[in-house]
Amino acid sequence: MVVARRAACGRARGARAADLTTAHAESGAFDGADAECAEKRMPSMRVARGDQGTSGVEPTGDVDENSATMATMATTKDKKQKKEKKKMKTKKDKKKIKKMKTKKKRDAEDSMENDGEWLPAQHEDFTDDAVRDAVEESDVDDEIDSENVSNRLARWRNVKVGQELGARRAALADALRQAIQSVAPTKIHPHQRAAAMLLVERFCSGSPGTLFVMDCGLGKTHTMLLVAGALMTCKVRVVLASENLLASECKRVFSELWPGIDPMELNVIVSGHHAIHKTNAAEAFAQREREDAIFILDEASRYSDESGAMHEAIGESVASGYQPFRMLVTATPFTSNFTKLSNLLSLTGIVGDDERDEFKEQLMCAARTFVNVVKNVRDVHNVSATELADFCAELTVGRRALEDAQPSLVDALVTELAVRVRKDISVLTIPITQPSSFWTQLIATASTQCARQVLDVVTKCELSDTFALRVTRELELEPPRGECMDASVNAIIHLICTMATEAVVVYVPSDLASGAWYVWTRLIAVMGPGKCAIIDQDTSQDERRRIIASFDEPVDKREYNVLFATTETSGFGINLPTVDNAIFLTSSWTSATNAQATHRNVRAFSNVVGPPRVKRLVLVMFVNECGSVALSRFSRAAIRGKVGAALFPPLLPMDAACNLPLLATTETPLTVVKRNAIAQLFQDNRVGVSEGQVSYSRFLRELTKLAAGSESSVEFLFHDGDSGRAHSQPRQSKTNKKSKKNKKRATRTPGGGLQFKTLHAQNDAERAVLAGIATRHATPTMTPEVVAQNAAQAARIKLGIERAQSALDRGETWLPSTSRGFYFFYPKNTSFDAPVRRMMITASSLSGTTFFPKRPVQQNAFMRTGVEFEATALKHIQKKYGFDMVNGVDKWTRALPSDPTVLAATLDGLTTQGIIIEVKFVHNFMDVLTPAGATKKYNNYYAQVQAQLHVFELSLAMLVFYSIDAETGDMFSCEYWIHRDDAWLDRMMPKFDAALDAQRKQHNFDPSSL
Repeated sequence: MVVARRAACGRARGARAADLTTAHAESGAFDGADAECAEKRMPSMRVARGDQGTSGVEPTGDVDENSATMATMATTKDKKQKKEKKKMKTKKDKKKIKKMKTKKKRDAEDSMENDGEWLPAQHEDFTDDAVRDAVEESDVDDEIDSENVSNRLARWRNVKVGQELGARRAALADALRQAIQSVAPTKIHPHQRAAAMLLVERFCSGSPGTLFVMDCGLGKTHTMLLVAGALMTCKVRVVLASENLLASECKRVFSELWPGIDPMELNVIVSGHHAIHKTNAAEAFAQREREDAIFILDEASRYSDESGAMHEAIGESVASGYQPFRMLVTATPFTSNFTKLSNLLSLTGIVGDDERDEFKEQLMCAARTFVNVVKNVRDVHNVSATELADFCAELTVGRRALEDAQPSLVDALVTELAVRVRKDISVLTIPITQPSSFWTQLIATASTQCARQVLDVVTKCELSDTFALRVTRELELEPPRGECMDASVNAIIHLICTMATEAVVVYVPSDLASGAWYVWTRLIAVMGPGKCAIIDQDTSQDERRRIIASFDEPVDKREYNVLFATTETSGFGINLPTVDNAIFLTSSWTSATNAQATHRNVRAFSNVVGPPRVKRLVLVMFVNECGSVALSRFSRAAIRGKVGAALFPPLLPMDAACNLPLLATTETPLTVVKRNAIAQLFQDNRVGVSEGQVSYSRFLRELTKLAAGSESSVEFLFHDGDSGRAHSQPRQSKTNKKSKKNKKRATRTPGGGLQFKTLHAQNDAERAVLAGIATRHATPTMTPEVVAQNAAQAARIKLGIERAQSALDRGETWLPSTSRGFYFFYPKNTSFDAPVRRMMITASSLSGTTFFPKRPVQQNAFMRTGVEFEATALKHIQKKYGFDMVNGVDKWTRALPSDPTVLAATLDGLTTQGIIIEVKFVHNFMDVLTPAGATKKYNNYYAQVQAQLHVFELSLAMLVFYSIDAETGDMFSCEYWIHRDDAWLDRMMPKFDAALDAQRKQHNFDPSSL
């Protein structure tokens, strides 16, 4: 119907054009400006006008003759072009076609610029008639494609496998349907069974493959494994390519659905990203004699790179004519551009290896028509049929296919999802405080000195004034100014803390991950690393599973309160239905990535029993009247989401941002001209994106006022190399170059301590944390009563040390059990065989492998360095935080007041406010700057600090990791606040008692001698 309607429209346009030509000829209108205007319009409408010069003279011949001649010439010309196009198969000919198209496109653009009245208005709403007119105008393309436009992709429709293979598959139809129906309704949802039936129908129809699209959280895995089991019962070999993190989950689900089939018979290969053909994939994909097979590619959108290993592996397996059925499973087939979509569609087997270039070319032509229709439509549901949408619908088992097969089922499902998927979305808008002149200078300098990293630089500087300060130093620019540095980071941390009581996951785009880790270092200074976890590309599979499982525990028993995860790594293998709070630290560049991360929390069928859970989602956006990279990310994701929703309609409620028009902020505003234009739009349309938390609907209403003009480009939808992607080429400051020269001359401590190195950040994550640790962390908030208690206890400790020192000077001696008169202080003794060390547990032993020393401690280079720099480190912390210190505390050991013969501790430092300072020298300081390294170091010394807090009866301690730059001599330190866990000692006492009993029995020791 669509093809017929378009053909009719084409004939009608041709007839109208011919009548118009005749009318002008009769009235003598081909002179002056009218003739020039008519001449410009007529070629764009594909109506031949006969022999005519460039001066605009009247066509030769009679009027009626001219009309008939034009129609005949147009038909003849079309036939000739079709024949010529069939002959153009060599690369040389294709280059000619490309040049001809480029020239014609340029001429058409010039024509449209001079004839703007023929273009639809940029800001008007597209009614059905307007959309249809836009399709017709877009279909009028260059002369090289003058055949029926709807036939561009027609040759790849209804492609079938060989006749013999098709007959064998058709014979399995009834058996496959029965197998699917045999699975109990309690194991599968109706929409999953319906989708499985459609997939089986595609297989039996002789199609080479299909794209299976279903929203995240609606059971794609169950559906594809339902089909896989049915095929295996009919002796069809199944090969499932899955990510390593999902492989075990697939086998578990398969066992639940098909208990009668050994899950080991399901051939699951770990696909990975780059080396699939180096694993067992080559053998799995290889053809076996007279065998039918199906390749299931899970998370297929990850294989949209034509040069990737998946294309290579499948290409090698089918080179000899092998025709396995290919099922591409994904929730987001359109990720970033049409190049990737064409690569993905070609994996279905409808395109031969020798046709890929031509297929991509034709799909791009159809895509441009499609985008012209979609980009300014205010409601994606009202987009009229286009060639590309029809082509994708025929190739896809998704919502459209389900609606055609079982409309009532889809209606019921959509209604149910609208109730079950409840999201409370708001936007935290944070104004960018630096003036426009700062950003203009920053962009201009960065464009010159590190052109490939302009977006990265500006994005990080928008996030944090500390980042901006570091970047301006590297680029030798005027530093940022402001009364409250890092106010944006403080606002983010405050938001996280308010949501952390019930657990919250913070999603961060990968290219902003280093900024997230900076926020993380500031956050754990308040909450402690023990409450925060991170999942990124470096997190191991087992650790990833352990972290995720911890969030399934009740709220009061969870190990973590906050999870940081990049949107890309959290896009698969992570399900967090029990976490009801999520924060997006700005949008990703693609709507597909945002959706994947969102639906890891919003699991529609994870809580079937009971009322639906309301998910609270907060989007953090940095805004400025001149635009921002954050707004550009959101705008670009919105238009990509609109394109994706129009091609592959979702079942879940659609993101309201998909109905935004193309925005002026879609182009990254990194030039003065663009920034001024956006600022003018803000002013003219009175855009009111105010500071604070606003509703999502209000935020979108304000952005609608920033609708783009006709000059805005959407080329990012067609090609790779998105300008929004961060490049890996590192920025290097002048000091980095010096450090390379001085690396061989690393410094050794005067006392023979460890040789320490230049502190050089290897990547942006380390650079981010180095920037974060340069500033002091705010002291955690405590009640006035607790603050007063700590200060009073510090005063008693100071008095006890003074009394003990005075008694020691008089020659008095005492034991831990008799030290009560000196506030339980006794002289520090480091001898390994001293009774107080061999027969008591010391806090420092809790960071080692054994409670008691077995031989004299050999002071290695690490220990010597720590001893040498301990006093310097304490002075560094004293200056950084403005502390007043209690003198001499490091020379005395204190016994646990409740039982002086069990536990003892010695401090490195103590402030007069009652804050314990424990300093640790770190040789490879960069290890501390990574999330995993920081957590590991923190956990190593957590028990030691807890023991100190209990022994000294204080509430707060600071664990400090420090090192010294070999080049500059500057000291770097990273501090973590640790609160006393009142239940820690009670948990540890049984373990302490058992260890002491065993030790004292072994040495026949009398505890009373202490």
